[in-house]
This record gives sequence, C-alpha cells and structure tokens, in this order.
Amino acid sequence: MDETDMGFRTVLVGGFHRDDVIEYIKKQTQENAQRVDELRQENDELLEQNEALKTPLNSQDPKTETQDKKEGETSSDLKEKSVEKDSEEVK
Repeated sequence: MDETDMGFRTVLVGGFHRDDVIEYIKKQTQENAQRVDELRQENDELLEQNEALKTPLNSQDPKTETQDKKEGETSSDLKEKSVEKDSEEVK
C-alpha cells in the first residue's frame, strides 16, 4: 500500500500533511477498536456455547464413571479367575 492509497498528500518539505496522517491514525484506531469489540462479543458467545455443550457431558460423567468402574471390576475379576485357574492347573 503506498501513501496515495492511504490518502496522504505529500508536501514539499517534511513528507506528508500532518492532518492527513493524524486522520488516518484516528480512522485505523476506530476501526481496530470496533473489530476488537466484535471479536470479544464473538468470544463471549462461543464461551457460552461451549459451557452449554459441557453441561450435558458433565451430567453424563457419573454414569460413565460407574460403567468404567464396573468394566474395570469385571476385567479384574476375569484376570483373577484366570490366574486362579492357571495356578490350579499347575498343581
């Protein structure tokens, strides 16, 4: 982007018109602040959606934990029975 795209007028001495540069900076600051506000709002909405999606998962966790414990117990029981059976066969 060159200076004509930004709307800066050149002057004979010193480069650009000071007012053009100040106006450009104000415009960019305002646009950036607006974009930051939009992004913060979008972030807040996404956080709310995330929490809403977590709630059903959290309510399912106790069931899942219980199932995992049962599966773990069953697996442990099978291993113990297998070890007992193997030890009986060895005798």
